[in-house]
Amino acid sequence: KTLQNIQTVSENSNELLKKLDSFLVETKDQKNNLGKALYDDTLLKETKALVTSIQETLKILNNQLKNDGVNVRAKIDLF
Repeated sequence: KTLQNIQTVSENSNELLKKLDSFLVETKDQKNNLGKALYDDTLLKETKALVTSIQETLKILNNQLKNDGVNVRAKIDLF
């Protein structure tokens, strides 16, 4: 019984490793969403720019909150 269990675990492990290997190959070859996202230079540049913009906005908000409060300039056209 123990040997059967060991064989079953071994077979399941081999199947899992095959699936993992296939997933990693698809990722490397950009055939799945993760691979497309990881290897997309444009997405990386846009994400970096977005993070920089968010950091700058948060820095401004933090400075305003520490001093005189948040400055809001808004032009609202109702019609």
